[in-house]
Amino acid sequence: MSTTANVLAIDDQSDETRRLLEVDSDETPEIEVDVVHPQELEPPMLEAAHLIILDYKLGDWWPQGTPMACQPSDGLALMAVISAHLRRTEEPPKRRHPTALTLISGDLSALATSDVVPHPHLIARAFGLDWAFDKTKPQDLAHQVTLLARAVRDLPLDWPDEPQEAENSLRRLLKLDESPSPDLGWSDVMRTTPPLHELSRATDGISVLRWLLHRILPYPTFLWSTHRLATRFRVRHRWVLEQIHTNGPFARLLAPARYEGVLAGFLGERWWGAGVEEIVWDKTDGASLSIDELHAWLEQEIGCKLEAVGILHPVICLDENYLAKPELASMDDCVRLQRDDWPAHADAPWISIDIARERPDIASRVIESDRDKLGEDDDDEDLP
Repeated sequence: MSTTANVLAIDDQSDETRRLLEVDSDETPEIEVDVVHPQELEPPMLEAAHLIILDYKLGDWWPQGTPMACQPSDGLALMAVISAHLRRTEEPPKRRHPTALTLISGDLSALATSDVVPHPHLIARAFGLDWAFDKTKPQDLAHQVTLLARAVRDLPLDWPDEPQEAENSLRRLLKLDESPSPDLGWSDVMRTTPPLHELSRATDGISVLRWLLHRILPYPTFLWSTHRLATRFRVRHRWVLEQIHTNGPFARLLAPARYEGVLAGFLGERWWGAGVEEIVWDKTDGASLSIDELHAWLEQEIGCKLEAVGILHPVICLDENYLAKPELASMDDCVRLQRDDWPAHADAPWISIDIARERPDIASRVIESDRDKLGEDDDDEDLP
């Protein structure tokens, strides 16, 4: 397995992209980034790359007189050419390492239709890509590029055919056996139907990374976000963030359950839900289901006062852009949504009743059993 992760960025404004993708060579000596103009692109560059990043907006970079069929109008068109080339070079017995195909843009909304929210994972999924990077978030860009390049590098050269070996490969990538409750964690993983077999063999494991990037990390699943920790412990989300950012006693308590597997930190820190439950169950002698006892134990354990929320049934509430609001909300003030992109294995998405009432497009996605909470008048008094 190669120790170097090669990143190839293709952009007609290569100086800008080179600046955005600059990585610290002292901290990440194994990451090599090469930024080229589309006219400079050569097959060996593609074949050496673990991660290819293509700018969505490309100018008229082809020579005058080039036939229209040879003029990719944007990054998506050129990506199709690149993808076809990579498929053509994958001929046994010579084996290449896997390659992730991604797009970068300073305006992801230009890639979204009226029905697709411009979230990177949704855009990537809509166009058959592994990820869509956002130029407007330079603080995240180099970090995410580094993590994805490493993830591709660390995939097996050949995804195993034998079912047990395929499961073992996924467990190793997730570093599941290092968590406090690996058996329960594996049950949670399997409930999400990861692409262990046909898809992963056909894509040399890239499907596993897509599963994480598209269906696990962006949603409330078995890998818990800081919001999910706040709902479980019924505390203010800002308090959880402060504890995590300062490595406070709460963060140290849950450290054994922190997710350290492939793509860890790509969309923020995560924790194994089964691992968190195992820790609090053991520490409270089985009393972790009682919030009062949980809070009393936790305050004694960490030696400081909790910022508890006075909500009986707290939920993670989304805003009108389907992003989690900073703080938790009461289930009584929210309704559940049914969205095309939302995985069945994830916790239900909630949005405030006020937003649903103001936005007919959102109200139309409220599940039927919650629509009465919107106060809709279903009487027939207006009918002739």
